[in-house]
Amino acid sequence: MSYKISGVRKLALSVKNSEFVREVKTYPGAVPFFFASRSGRPLLLDMDSRIGMGAILSYAVRLQAWADNVGQAVRITSTSPLYSSGDDIFVRYFDRPDAAETELPLSRLAKEWIYRKQMPQHIDLNRTTEIFERLFRPNAEFQALLLEIEGGKPFDLAIHMRGTDKVLDSGLVEFEAMFQKADGYLQEAKRVFLATDNQDFRAAIKNQWPNVEFVSYDLGEVENGMPRHFSSLSPELKAKEALANIYMISRAPVCVRTSSFMSSFSRIINPTQKTVTINRTILKKTPFPEKQILESEEQ
Repeated sequence: MSYKISGVRKLALSVKNSEFVREVKTYPGAVPFFFASRSGRPLLLDMDSRIGMGAILSYAVRLQAWADNVGQAVRITSTSPLYSSGDDIFVRYFDRPDAAETELPLSRLAKEWIYRKQMPQHIDLNRTTEIFERLFRPNAEFQALLLEIEGGKPFDLAIHMRGTDKVLDSGLVEFEAMFQKADGYLQEAKRVFLATDNQDFRAAIKNQWPNVEFVSYDLGEVENGMPRHFSSLSPELKAKEALANIYMISRAPVCVRTSSFMSSFSRIINPTQKTVTINRTILKKTPFPEKQILESEEQ
């Protein structure tokens, strides 16, 4: 199965996601935000939209940056139905602060106002890493899982190949383009962490480099071509798989990658990691932190 989208669906998405429509939908949130921000109470910012894990992390970091900038006490959570059955995803994997008794949950409209009008759209990499480390400290259980996946041996390289729905904003990447960029590293590598949602690519790269040990972390079978975060896997398994992959990618000194929120945050977790990005977004604006990752590659 290949990920396809009809012309009508493309048109509907382009209208729904257009700058004009987003701008119009933003303004009703100004009033509830105004009163909430002047309540003197800590604010609960729950990200409950159906967005990927990397996008959730991107919002979380920028929301915390906004809160730091204005001196607003916040607790940031996510109950996205893609990864949660109603509980906070972050509590399962990270040491998180307790809720304050006076905490004020923000409405969807007020949150939309913050997303569009208050929080920064971009942050430099050093500050991003500082905020990320403050927000997301792996708890003991998650640390044990990461050590188990790593298996006591280091990775020489990480490869992240996104296909499926990612082609809608980053275009299609041919396998050969990835092979050419990765070849020099794979010639020297013994152990590689491979993260991909394309089973054909997984088979092809293993066939091309049979002497390399490829390690992956996938929880359950998904029909080839189906985005794993939109699959029938349980929300809890999808969250565990996504976060574990982000951290495993970060454990390699080099990551050859296609454009993706997921592996961009691996670079945030490991600031010394070298990234080699094969493609670029076809969107009008390069999102955070992909823009910062690409800029660092040019330095």
